[in-house]
Amino acid sequence: MFVNYRFVMSVGIEHRDLRSAIEFAVLMVEEANKGKRSLPAPSEVRAHVGAKRIPTGSLGRIRRAIEADDVFRERIAAGAVPELVDPIGLLWLQRPSGWEERAEALVAERVEAERDADLRGALKRAEKRRAAAEQVATRARAEIVERDDTIRSLQTRLDEVVADLAKADDAVAELRAELVDVRNEARHARDREAALRAKLDARPEPAESDGREADPVEPPPAPSIDPDEVVEVADSVRRLADRLDAAVAHAASGPAAAEAAAPTPAPRRRPLRLPGGVIASSAAAAE
Repeated sequence: MFVNYRFVMSVGIEHRDLRSAIEFAVLMVEEANKGKRSLPAPSEVRAHVGAKRIPTGSLGRIRRAIEADDVFRERIAAGAVPELVDPIGLLWLQRPSGWEERAEALVAERVEAERDADLRGALKRAEKRRAAAEQVATRARAEIVERDDTIRSLQTRLDEVVADLAKADDAVAELRAELVDVRNEARHARDREAALRAKLDARPEPAESDGREADPVEPPPAPSIDPDEVVEVADSVRRLADRLDAAVAHAASGPAAAEAAAPTPAPRRRPLRLPGGVIASSAAAAE
């Protein structure tokens, strides 16, 4: 028995390669107990009856217990079918001639298949990463194209704004030149107006006509203005303006105050002749 165990353990079969056969042995013991049939089994096998899944750490102990009990192993092997036990597990339970080499070959094939599966999985993951990287690169290129279009659009708009600004500067310069011209023309117009008013002031008034044609006579010389009279008129106008301001200020306090502030009638004077075009109530007439 001990020699058989050493020989079997020398075969390169890992415990995880025998999971299907070990789980089948535990399942057979569980079904025998349900039918109240006697199926002697190692204690390590009975300890896992009813478990949903045998822990990986317990596979070695159950394997050694089954290998040490040839009777139990042969009874389990008699009911093993490919639908419930994989080829490596069948060889391990049934032990036909040359099963060790065949089991090692199957293990090597499984390792190779797992390696291929790992490689295929790694390849798929690499392809997914490559596809994701291509998507990122495509989005980046699209964003770059969109950014370039935006930059070109902004540059075009900037050029338009600069051109509009230059046009606006030119328009402002033209307006300034026109304003200077208008101011000069207004100054010249005021000068011409002042000259015309001076000429009108110097022209004598025509004599009143009695309906008969008068002989043409030479116009009399322009009357001279007495400076003292001008000063007196200016003083009178200033006094009238002061009394008028006082009357307006006191008018708000009531009729009595308005009457008290009312200006006393000034002595009647003979008004001076006003130049042509001057309104009698204007500031120019007062001056």
